[in-house]
Amino acid sequence: SQQDALKVDYIRVPLNKVNTLLDLMGEVTVDRIRVSEKIIDTKVFSKKIKKIQKTFNSLTDSIQKISGTDENDIGELIGKGRNELHLLEEEYRRTNESISEDLYYMDPIIDDLQKRIKDLRMLPCRTIFDTYPRMIRDIALKEEKEVDLEISGDDTEVDMKMLEALKDPLMHIIRNCIDHGIELPDERELK
Repeated sequence: SQQDALKVDYIRVPLNKVNTLLDLMGEVTVDRIRVSEKIIDTKVFSKKIKKIQKTFNSLTDSIQKISGTDENDIGELIGKGRNELHLLEEEYRRTNESISEDLYYMDPIIDDLQKRIKDLRMLPCRTIFDTYPRMIRDIALKEEKEVDLEISGDDTEVDMKMLEALKDPLMHIIRNCIDHGIELPDERELK
C-alpha cells in the first residue's frame, strides 16, 4: 500500500560510529587525491621512456652505420631492444589509462558516499524547535505577555552537533525578545 511505501524504518546508531565512518571517509578522500597526484607523476615515466627510445634509436643507428648491416647479431639485438622498449611503453600507457579510468568512475561514488555519511548526522530543526512552544508559552504566562510563536523551516536539516550548539543560544534570544521586545498588553493599549 501507499502508506507502507511512505513508512521509514529507523535504527539507533551511536554518534561515535558515525564519526568513525566520517573519519574513514576522510582518509579515503585523501587517498583518492594521492592516487590522482601519482597518476600525474607517472607521466614523467612516459617522458623518460621516450627519451630512452630516442637515445636507443641514435645508438642503434650509429652501430648500424659502423657495422654496415642490421642482419647480424647486433642488428638482431637492436631489433629486440626496440621491440621491448615499444612493449614497455604500450604496457605503461594501458596501465596508466586503466588506473585513470578506474579513478574517474570511483570519484563520483566516493563523493556520494561521503555526502551520505555526512547526512547520517543531519537532523531536522524540529528536533529542537518542538520544545520551544511550551517553553515560550510558560515564559509568556510568567511575564504576562501575549506571544504568538510561528515556526517555519522546521524540516530543514542541520548537523546534529550544530543543532545542539544552537539550542540554548536560540532560546536565550527568544527569551530576550519576550522580555525586552514585547510590551505588556496594558502598555500597548495606551499607545
